[in-house]
Amino acid sequence: MDSNIIDFNRAKLEKGLAKSQTKTKFEELEPRLQKLPQYRGRVPSKNFLRTDPQIKKGQCYWIENEDSLFVVVKKDRKGIQLRPLDMNATVSTGYTIYEMNQTMTAKEPLLDLGDWEHGDMNDTFINIEEDVYAFFDSTANDTYLMYGRDLHYFTVFTYVAGRHNCVLEQILSCINHTWDVVSIDVDMSEDEGMPKIEIWVRDRLEDGSTENALANHMLYLFPFDSQVIEL
Repeated sequence: MDSNIIDFNRAKLEKGLAKSQTKTKFEELEPRLQKLPQYRGRVPSKNFLRTDPQIKKGQCYWIENEDSLFVVVKKDRKGIQLRPLDMNATVSTGYTIYEMNQTMTAKEPLLDLGDWEHGDMNDTFINIEEDVYAFFDSTANDTYLMYGRDLHYFTVFTYVAGRHNCVLEQILSCINHTWDVVSIDVDMSEDEGMPKIEIWVRDRLEDGSTENALANHMLYLFPFDSQVIEL
């Protein structure tokens, strides 16, 4: 078979897979997107949007024939300008999927883990604990990094394989002095390069109280052996 045909078919397959992954991410995100006034739902095509007199700059739409999330970046007498909303990168509006998640997380209640500090864990804690154990067993690193990109925060953990006792408590102890936990999700996919635990946290007022208006941040916990260099 001609090498050009092989390259064409490979590129077509890779493009199809990328679209499928984008759609999967969107479908996971859509229930939370619906809480945002900027998200206006699904539409069949770009042309459909161009006929809508109510469309405004900053609104987001899932365009079905493009399998992509778009944001309106400009509207004038000549019409509208749309840009794909990349799942990771900043678009010209300065609004990212991370920031959209951050806004949506602000509307969610804090995670109820029971009185875990005194050994009284509820079912939510136990279920998350099992997922966390599976994450460490599967990734099997000696070193892990917990990193908050917008907080300039990091903590390095060393892990002894098979020693499950108190792993989640240790992680929470590093968080609990400053933030409250909104959600803990174990992501075993490698869509962003590696499996990871994603922890949304919320700032705590000095008196210990919390409010939905307080800032929310993502902490990533991921395998770190590949980045540890012995001198």
